[in-house]
Amino acid sequence: MKIRRYSFWMVFVVFFFAACNEPDLTPAYLVITEADLQNCVDVSQFNTTHDQSYDQVQLEAIASHRFRDVWVYINGQNLGCWELPCKIPILPHFNGENEVKLVPGIRLNGMSSMIPAYPFLAPFTFTTYFDREGVYHLTDHRPTFVYHPTTIFPLLETFDQSTTFSPIDSNGVVMSIINEGTNAIGEICLTDTLKYFDIKSGEYVLKGNNNFTFWEMDYKCDEHISCGLFIRTISGRVVPVSLVSLNPSKGEWRKVYINLTTVLANYTGVNATVPVQLVMTGNRKGDQTDTYFQFDNIKIITFK
Repeated sequence: MKIRRYSFWMVFVVFFFAACNEPDLTPAYLVITEADLQNCVDVSQFNTTHDQSYDQVQLEAIASHRFRDVWVYINGQNLGCWELPCKIPILPHFNGENEVKLVPGIRLNGMSSMIPAYPFLAPFTFTTYFDREGVYHLTDHRPTFVYHPTTIFPLLETFDQSTTFSPIDSNGVVMSIINEGTNAIGEICLTDTLKYFDIKSGEYVLKGNNNFTFWEMDYKCDEHISCGLFIRTISGRVVPVSLVSLNPSKGEWRKVYINLTTVLANYTGVNATVPVQLVMTGNRKGDQTDTYFQFDNIKIITFK
């Protein structure tokens, strides 16, 4: 009987101390809201750091973004991509002083399944303390992002005075410039006598070889917009390339980030550059007399 009691108490003691030694995994939390990443791109020194002379309207276009996701790193460890707003659990081994790094994520080609870190902005980094059960707000750190110094904009269309877009067909629909409040935008209206539009930009010589290159654009549309490229090959032949189709925006302004990187690499060949034009087409809505397509802040962004 004594042996059995001894064994019982030994087992009890072992389990008691094992339970006492379980690690406390109570996390802290980092809260990031959509508002934290609104108007978060600082272009106040852009002309100086990039040796440019953009006016205020152009700088506002450069700063225009819609970030709905963010990549989070703590002390170099990737905590993943988080949709905003989010409340990120920070495990106890990050207690004490930590370096937090944030990079905005973008929905590439309008797809929520493809959210890479935006490559043209330098990360926002700050140092903070995390304590168990504490809730920390990014708002307290006023996040700002600046462009990498080698970022350039071969195309920066603000519609402030004119537009680089013209009809593909000489008799096609012309994009008008109108004012929405104090902001100039491009607009195409298809009436019952105008069934479709197809427009193209000027020609821009862009790098291939997997140099990051995006087509960014704000848009509002009653019907689908098909986006593509005209690519001029080494032989001089113009090749049409389809990219994405944008859904009707239901009366709201939206932003799209279209990846040109792979397409340009496929057509670069032995040359390091390739001439391209942006192309957009759309059709009139069958059950509606007037179908509107509006555009703003159309950019080609890449690295030198």
